[in-house]
Amino acid sequence: GVRKVRITGGEPTLYPDLDALIDELGRRGLDDIAMTTNGWHLDPRRAARWKASGLRRLTFSLDTLREDRMATITRSATSVADVLRSVDIAAAEGLNNSKINVVAMRGHNEDEYADFADLARERALDIRFIEFMPLDADKAWNARSVFSQEEIVAAIDAVYPLDAVERTSAPATRFRYSDGGGEIGVVASVTRKFCDSCDRIRLT
Repeated sequence: GVRKVRITGGEPTLYPDLDALIDELGRRGLDDIAMTTNGWHLDPRRAARWKASGLRRLTFSLDTLREDRMATITRSATSVADVLRSVDIAAAEGLNNSKINVVAMRGHNEDEYADFADLARERALDIRFIEFMPLDADKAWNARSVFSQEEIVAAIDAVYPLDAVERTSAPATRFRYSDGGGEIGVVASVTRKFCDSCDRIRLT
């Protein structure tokens, strides 16, 4: 009964057999094959190959639009410009309906959510804000760092008014811009747990 598959990680583009995995999934007649990536290792040839094999869309992890914050948050050499360039490559190669995942962290990026809304509206992207979750090998998580769904929605609604969308079994609660300019989603796994309605399974 599984009709949708998302490839995640770690960083899936580092997996040596990724192309073969996408090929195999593409032969199974699924409704949707997607992948979540940090976006630093994408080039047009790989994007075109994945599209031909059946990949439908990409989700890019991007927690800040400020270059001075990027290294602190990601602890890598990835730049904001690298990720946005990958978003453009995906669109050029026909991987449409890209999404941006933003982990909402108090004290790190809460002043940028309206900027992310600007980016999404300009580029016709779906954006998902994810409450900072205690999946924490570094022991850095604490409840004070959680920027809640209510606060995220209020920050964007102050600039672009939002209307709630009826909730489904998807992890994100969705909100549409009142002016018809798209929508955002919030994965509120800390303040509004949704495990009882989830229909996803994760395989490692």
